[in-house]
Amino acid sequence: MTADAPVTRAHSRPLRSCVHAILFWIATMAALVAVSGATHALSWVLQAVVNGAVGSAAAYALSFWFCRRDGLPMADARLTADRKSLPLLAFGLIAGALLASAFALLLWCFGIVTYRFAATPAPATLGLSMLGFVLLALREEIVFRGYLLRTLETGLGRGPALALMATLFTVEHLLGGYSILNAVVGSVLSALVFGMAAIASRSLAFPLGLHAAWNMIDWASGGKGGVGILERTGEATRGNQLAGLSVYAGIMGIALLVLWHAERRRTRSAAS
Repeated sequence: MTADAPVTRAHSRPLRSCVHAILFWIATMAALVAVSGATHALSWVLQAVVNGAVGSAAAYALSFWFCRRDGLPMADARLTADRKSLPLLAFGLIAGALLASAFALLLWCFGIVTYRFAATPAPATLGLSMLGFVLLALREEIVFRGYLLRTLETGLGRGPALALMATLFTVEHLLGGYSILNAVVGSVLSALVFGMAAIASRSLAFPLGLHAAWNMIDWASGGKGGVGILERTGEATRGNQLAGLSVYAGIMGIALLVLWHAERRRTRSAAS
């Protein structure tokens, strides 16, 4: 993948970038709503696989159309693969698994939750669950860290672009049924971490690995509705919810600082 062009406000008009990014987001939302309506009768596992696959394909097709309309190469929108993509994906999977495992462990260490083994899922259910989480993460990375973030960067600059991207990411999760507290804390921080991962690596492969691994470990440890390979209990009280979000904010905050520092060092090295 080619390196991102330097970001300055002179590259594009801010209003035009914002309008195009929001129209793109609305179009991808419409596609997701349409496929979700068609799959509502399926089990949650099959819903995740179908919604993720169709949503990802629709998001990529819309990215292609918007990039072509704006004269933005797909590589500049981080939507092409190269020889670095697989190593970055693998690194992201490892880093995401470590972050999610640390989160699950700290919840237990601080007495916020308890765990017990749940009924072992059938191999087919386990495999489809993992595939579903990867595909849903892929759809969100294409939508939010591909064309949308890149066009906002060229029009607004990096900081405002990340802020607006995180806002849209949070709104989508609110519309998807997240509580206000979980959306504001959880979605904003994850959007910023995955966005900085895309910027620092110049690729969607790294944030995809982070995102997919986090979702898989979170599900396995009971974080997706309470039951996975483990069953998680104890988060029902308001105090434990706030404590859990505080642990999450600490872990994601550290990850964000590490990525920001890595990108700052890379930028300084490139300038020297």
